[in-house]
Amino acid sequence: MSQKKIIGALLAVIVIGIAAPVSAQLKKIRFSNSAISIAELPFKVAQVKGFYREEGLDVEAILIRGAVGMQALLGGSVDYTSASGSTIAAAVRGLPVKLVFIASAKPQFELLSQPQISQFRI
Repeated sequence: MSQKKIIGALLAVIVIGIAAPVSAQLKKIRFSNSAISIAELPFKVAQVKGFYREEGLDVEAILIRGAVGMQALLGGSVDYTSASGSTIAAAVRGLPVKLVFIASAKPQFELLSQPQISQFRI
């Protein structure tokens, strides 16, 4: 084998070694879920299917009710929350939060009553 071929092969090995992707460490994310409900399904599916991991995220889901979850978010104990109602209320009060995603077009609940009840007051 000629000296040029050996040098070329060594250069190719060095370039491939440098260009090879280094396995990146996953970024740890703490995510508060506000309830065990159908509204949380997209987040659970993403975790089970490995979508977060594919994006370089190690997501820890923590069950914390809305108002407490918002306090945890503002205090830095969690990075994100799924409590859209608490997030909207906090934003209206001027707190530094942003709502990024809502997975449904309407609330996940309904009010049912007996036929003779036609109205209610708050």
